[in-house]
Amino acid sequence: MSEKVLNSLNIGQEIERYLSDLQKIPLEIKANSFTEFYKILKRESFNRGPYPNVSLFEGMNRIMSDLVILFGIKILLDPQTFKEHNFPYTEYTAQLSVSSEKAFDIMASEGKRRLVGEAFNVAPTFFNGKKSRELKKLSKFEDKEADFLLIYNVEAANSSDTFELINNVLHLRVKLPDL
Repeated sequence: MSEKVLNSLNIGQEIERYLSDLQKIPLEIKANSFTEFYKILKRESFNRGPYPNVSLFEGMNRIMSDLVILFGIKILLDPQTFKEHNFPYTEYTAQLSVSSEKAFDIMASEGKRRLVGEAFNVAPTFFNGKKSRELKKLSKFEDKEADFLLIYNVEAANSSDTFELINNVLHLRVKLPDL
């Protein structure tokens, strides 16, 4: 995948395009043994969807993180979010695919104000470690006056709040729709 510039004019279209790609992925795996099942998950490309040249296992990791980014940015672009959280950003640059080479998953600027953010989808058992690594990455950003953002799946954390400001980092917990 690639870098996407997302705003209120295109976020809906980008989500629809992405969801359309997901519809191409087969939802059944047939295997006669655990070894065969494992090899299908971890080794075979699924040849469809947003990541056709990676294994089903790797593709699902990327897809779930991409969905958190897309639906998280959709929330950020909502006019009520502007008002409630003083976020002036009308456009976000997002790096889809967990294998991105860019410094941050999400970036934005408006006048002199800048935002950097990280996003992920993780199981609750891995949440604290992943959150710590991403917060450490954000803390290394040279502009300490920037807005810092962490977006992740709601079921990873023990909180049902959508937004929470923790140590100067806005945490956005995204509930993905049933697809």
